[in-house]
Amino acid sequence: DMGHVGARGLFCSLYVNAVYKGVFNLCERFREPFFQAHYASQASWDVDYSWTWVDGDNTVFQQLLTALDLNLTNLTNWRAVTNKLDIDNSADYYLLNIYAAMWDWPGNNFVIARERSTGPDSRFRFAVWDAEGAFNAIGYSHPVSYNTITTDLVVPSTDPNYWVDVARIFRRLASGPEFRLRFADRVNYHLFNGGILDDRDPDGAGPLKSHFGQRLTELVQEAGALVQYNTGQPLDQSAFNTWTASGSGRRSYLLGAAPGRQMLRDAGLWPLTEPPVFSRYGGAVPPGYGLSLTSSVATPGQTATLYYTLEGSDPRLAGGGRHPAAQTYAGPVALNQVLTVKARARNNTTSEWSPLTEATFAPAA
Repeated sequence: DMGHVGARGLFCSLYVNAVYKGVFNLCERFREPFFQAHYASQASWDVDYSWTWVDGDNTVFQQLLTALDLNLTNLTNWRAVTNKLDIDNSADYYLLNIYAAMWDWPGNNFVIARERSTGPDSRFRFAVWDAEGAFNAIGYSHPVSYNTITTDLVVPSTDPNYWVDVARIFRRLASGPEFRLRFADRVNYHLFNGGILDDRDPDGAGPLKSHFGQRLTELVQEAGALVQYNTGQPLDQSAFNTWTASGSGRRSYLLGAAPGRQMLRDAGLWPLTEPPVFSRYGGAVPPGYGLSLTSSVATPGQTATLYYTLEGSDPRLAGGGRHPAAQTYAGPVALNQVLTVKARARNNTTSEWSPLTEATFAPAA
């Protein structure tokens, strides 16, 4: 759902010699043929399946780790990393695991793979695996208040996770300002404006559901009867309800305002300069619709200037400069053709850039 390749699974009722044995989750297997099929690839692959290189080897992976250990405030060093690692995939992978407070991870249950080529698929990408420990759904994993970042990922050298590859990669990525802001971009993309991880009720008492709610409904429809048959009890949704509860769910710990409930901002992954707010977030609009943009800063007394583009580029250049195509927002932007609006705010006091807000609009003919 977040736009990346993952293993698909089916709930299956297993019978052996006509004797019912229960429900099993039949899943695709993360091996070279899986990646070749999903990426339409005929090349060989390097596949690390939870510490075991089941295909290929770790030669290029070691080169990635070496690149990550350099000073990532240097753009040349940063670009060397982006040549070996898909940054949006990595940001989304870590964001999902942080949001879900994944249990038995990062020291286990991970997959990272690359095509053995020089093409676009030669960069390493992560894939989620064996994620039953998400959302505290199994009852003995991590609670909604768990700080995955400081407990599992950014840890001191005395912690067992320090040299775990998945934690090490995140720790080094997070040392670079380009990754921290791109991570914030992905937070804004997925946790706001109806994104995949925006678990807020979109219309209160109305009939609409968040994407999370829709997926939970699908799960109940698909597996509910089997759970009832096997256990005599309905499928327990309490863990998911706790996770998405307004004011006390996972979002309130990652993006809240109270001390201890700003985990992303405390880790430098959510700026004080808030992302631009659009008067409408994409879709069909009347011809000439005037799109309004607003901004805010979490620090009292500070303001920001809004910049936007209409031709698909990021208003901010790598390194922090303003893109030549970026326009200063001075009033509603008239939309007369299909286009994507991308906007950021820049703090007038600190020069900090906000996360990116983007949406595609289609004015009616």
